[in-house]
Amino acid sequence: MTRPTVSAALGLGWRAAVRHAWLAPVGMVAALSRTLLAAPVAAFAWYLAGTAAALRLQEAPLPEAALEAAVDALTSPRGAALIIGLWAGGSVLAWAARLAWLAGALPTLGQTLAGRDSSQPLFALGVAYGLPRLLGTAALAWILEMLGSAFSWGVALASLLVTVRARAMAAGPGAAAVVAAALTFAVAVPLLVAAVGDAALGRAAILGEGPARAVGRAALRVANRPAAFLLAGLAVALFGALAAGSIQGIATAATGFARARAAWLMLGPDMVVAVTAALVAAWVELWRLGVTAVLGCAD
Repeated sequence: MTRPTVSAALGLGWRAAVRHAWLAPVGMVAALSRTLLAAPVAAFAWYLAGTAAALRLQEAPLPEAALEAAVDALTSPRGAALIIGLWAGGSVLAWAARLAWLAGALPTLGQTLAGRDSSQPLFALGVAYGLPRLLGTAALAWILEMLGSAFSWGVALASLLVTVRARAMAAGPGAAAVVAAALTFAVAVPLLVAAVGDAALGRAAILGEGPARAVGRAALRVANRPAAFLLAGLAVALFGALAAGSIQGIATAATGFARARAAWLMLGPDMVVAVTAALVAAWVELWRLGVTAVLGCAD
């Protein structure tokens, strides 16, 4: 298949995501693990601040003294080092958990996208043998995203300064057009850089390319068809937002009477709604990966 259209990519990605819908619960578990990995640093910071405040309250029962003790404990060299270390360790583990899921999910989707089915455990094989390659690709993609974010913030700041200067000089519509174009680039560049990262991960996992080649080829794909990547991503994001809103609206309409009578009775239904929304979000992410893989890998 050469240069698939956006509609074809959306259709192929949808079919692959439906066929391998079992990957959505696995993705939800991976997302939950990333959330849980962020809990230790919050718990430690709370314990450190609370202990310091309690000790200070025993000496001087004043709220200001307790707050000052908590801030001093959190900003002390040892406390700050422990907090930064816990945050860094949790962030790395969370990043690895997502990459492990991608290493298994992308080859599984790729078989269906290519019109081939395999009896091999592609998810397990991808996690076992494809994760090292994805680590390097993800590192390069992260560097590109940081550069894209820096460019976006720089352009936004420059646009603000130009706007202030142009207002003081009573500049005409030309200055407004320049600022509008600059802000458009500031929004589009990070989105396109993120598309390059997703396409590079797809090429590394499905086509087996090395990190540098995957990122380079993905950048060429996005540069050749930026509108296709942006339109496909926007369509998937819009579907995800509508699905999440629909789930919340249906749940509110179905349980509104019981919520008005006894809020504690809604604990179970609220948990069901939360899990359902998380599953839908994981499935939409699966669909997005499939669509990006089609646009980034199909030849």
